[in-house]
Amino acid sequence: MITVTISMHVPREKTKEFLQTVLLIVKSVRREEGCLSCHFYQDMEKDNRFRLVGKWANQQHLKKHLRSDTFSVLLGSMNLLQEDPDVRIYVGSCTGSGMDAINSVRAQRH
Repeated sequence: MITVTISMHVPREKTKEFLQTVLLIVKSVRREEGCLSCHFYQDMEKDNRFRLVGKWANQQHLKKHLRSDTFSVLLGSMNLLQEDPDVRIYVGSCTGSGMDAINSVRAQRH
């Protein structure tokens, strides 16, 4: 599994336009092959800061998404941002979920 996070700071006067675009994009991304989940969050402590989190089955599906028209629209909406987005890609190295995953990793010896 591959997790991609994109943290964004949107100017106050562009927030409505940005939100309308991204909310449509999220719905489209969720229907893409290999998308395990896609969620959009607003930071409640910092004004106009948002995070898009997508989880992909594998690198092939992620690459296809990054080349898609949907992702092109997201890139276009990033022109509204106050600063460059913070993009991070994480490749999962453990299996399981919740406390089972944590306990599994903690049980492994280095």
